[in-house]
Amino acid sequence: MKDLLGNEKNLEIFLVGADAQTPLYYWKSLPIIISISRPGEVKISGLDDVTLTPSSPKVTMDACIYSSTGQAGVFLDGMHSQTGEAFQLKASGSSNYLPYFLSLGTNKTSTKDILYEGFEEAKPWEVEKKNEHCNNGSNTFFTVWVDPDEAASAPEDTYSDTLTVIVTPK
Repeated sequence: MKDLLGNEKNLEIFLVGADAQTPLYYWKSLPIIISISRPGEVKISGLDDVTLTPSSPKVTMDACIYSSTGQAGVFLDGMHSQTGEAFQLKASGSSNYLPYFLSLGTNKTSTKDILYEGFEEAKPWEVEKKNEHCNNGSNTFFTVWVDPDEAASAPEDTYSDTLTVIVTPK
């Protein structure tokens, strides 16, 4: 369709008919215009695993969020937490949990603490619109941390979670 439409938003085709008895005399054409709309496109890149340790209980990671509309909604979904609850790291060898926290920021807006599962900013984030790779840089950062006192009092184990970052065009 892109090759057919280029940058146009309407596809115009013609239904053409002719008089079967005297085709050389009269042709009738009827234009048919079909409006085409493409949904917004988004892409997030630069995310990677993070490891929190007693000596580094806070880690910041840069990322690139692209939206063809220039605005995006960001929704965070933790594997070991429920909507409205704090994010949780689960111990691998027991049923113990350790809460963790997130903040999200962009180069154009202030940092926003994400305190619970299911949080979604009501106002869309202003993000990269022209280059889906953020010109080989970043426009967003995620900071993940645990409370050092809670981590020190938690039973010794390896704690983990999988956080899904869902980006939608706005």
